[in-house]
Amino acid sequence: MTRRRMIPVTKAKPDKPPKPPPGQSPDPPTGEIEMMPGAYSLNIYRGDSHAWRFVLWADAAKTEAVDLTGTTVKAEIRDRPAGTVIRPITLTVTLPNIVDAYLAASQTAMLPASGRWDLQLTDGTGWVSTVLAGAVKVTGDITDSTGEPAGRAAAPARRSGFQTT
Repeated sequence: MTRRRMIPVTKAKPDKPPKPPPGQSPDPPTGEIEMMPGAYSLNIYRGDSHAWRFVLWADAAKTEAVDLTGTTVKAEIRDRPAGTVIRPITLTVTLPNIVDAYLAASQTAMLPASGRWDLQLTDGTGWVSTVLAGAVKVTGDITDSTGEPAGRAAAPARRSGFQTT
């Protein structure tokens, strides 16, 4: 699998192994160091269907597609890093380098106001790369809203002095 945004490892002196920069994985199978995931926030309107298309490139010029053949893709929304899984995100791969993500209206209706997410790739050798990560921001809906999502207390119902016919 070609990895997104890689830089070559500098040659080390024979008596010292190379040290990866902070926050990067040592000794990837390709002899290269992977960059940190790209930042991408999911802005969701509660109760609406949402879809995103991620086109993955191995270079900044977008001339070399990441080959997703044999790659497993996974994405989840959690309350915080290493926290409780709130919702897995439905993913579809279109070769060579497209990942489509989808959340149905019924799924977004139950999301809390905020969380975190990431998109993880696992190639055929078991090498795991997180290519995108970010915040999840959910705006409450108005039409067809049914109250607060699960896990949060709903405000008590109030009666107004207005009547409709």
